[in-house]
Amino acid sequence: MYCVDSKHPEMMTLLKEALSKADHDKLMSSKSLSVSSINRMLQQLEIREMMWERIGLPKDLEIPNLTDDYHLYGNLSEVVHGPQGSFVYLSNDASEVETRFWQAVCDKFGKTLDMFDRKKVASGKKVLNAKRHPGKK
Repeated sequence: MYCVDSKHPEMMTLLKEALSKADHDKLMSSKSLSVSSINRMLQQLEIREMMWERIGLPKDLEIPNLTDDYHLYGNLSEVVHGPQGSFVYLSNDASEVETRFWQAVCDKFGKTLDMFDRKKVASGKKVLNAKRHPGKK
């Protein structure tokens, strides 16, 4: 969760304008927001640039298209709330925006961005299942 600095008046004004009343009230009371609320907020260029500067990411770094059904309530949400390790995997067919974004985040936090071949995922799953359940097809 991102900590809000209430001593930064420009940021507070931008947040009030960018967030719904419910999200703003939640942010002011608990000082935290959901992943989907943060994503909505970061769609505004001024806020994104301010946040990127604050955490040390390039100001021109674009956010990849995070979809509500997969990223914000599914895969990404699960990873944020229950991480199983310190890694980032990205498909080798990811867009340039996605690759640049996740590489910058990895660089900032000292992580490695591992690329995988989406076409080979099914074969990899078969190998893992065969190792976990020998003799079962």
